Amino acid sequence: MKQFAILILIAFSLGCTPTRVIEPLSKGETQIQGHFGGPIIEFAGLTIPIPNTTIAVNHGLTEKTTLSGGLHFTSMAFENWQIDLGVHHGFLTPSGKRPGLTGSLQINALKAMYHPDFRLWPETQLTAYWKVKKSTLFVSPGSWWELASTRAFGEPITNRWLPYVTIGARLPHHSWNFGLDFRYMGMNLENSGKVVYYATPFNKGAAGIYLSATKTIRKKP
Repeated sequence: MKQFAILILIAFSLGCTPTRVIEPLSKGETQIQGHFGGPIIEFAGLTIPIPNTTIAVNHGLTEKTTLSGGLHFTSMAFENWQIDLGVHHGFLTPSGKRPGLTGSLQINALKAMYHPDFRLWPETQLTAYWKVKKSTLFVSPGSWWELASTRAFGEPITNRWLPYVTIGARLPHHSWNFGLDFRYMGMNLENSGKVVYYATPFNKGAAGIYLSATKTIRKKP
């Protein structure tokens, strides 16, 4: 059990959640989100996404700035507390073929429940998005920044930069908004010979798939 918990911990270090905020919320608007999915790995003869499950809340601080916070339940099942906190600012709104543009800064933190292990990953992201009828299409290049000096089992970390790119869509349905994200991350890192084997068509990085559902629980006052 402990070995598998460490496996999950390593997998978390290559990206835990889909793109949190595509378009800033209106001032005073609040949303609740559920996310499911993660990096695709080879495990027990199967090719499966790690079943990361997260509940998050987004709140419009101003018309251009949104705050977010998430709690990671899969991590809790393996005796780790994990949260993320973020700020997302809209720089451009979409106009014709010109996309909207949102910049994000997020802090991802993981603390073992019963031993002193602690990890902190800053994350930066830039999201370009287009309105297509009622749906939203987007592309998000971003980076995770590794602050720890070693992985599990004391293996040294030689590369602190983990770039990624995400493409996806947000599809409205009645009072809900459903999302599908595909992410390719850590493309500058070899993925062979590790505790986790990431399933990708290349020998570097990891591919991930994420599903999300979002509901507005408080509209603009």
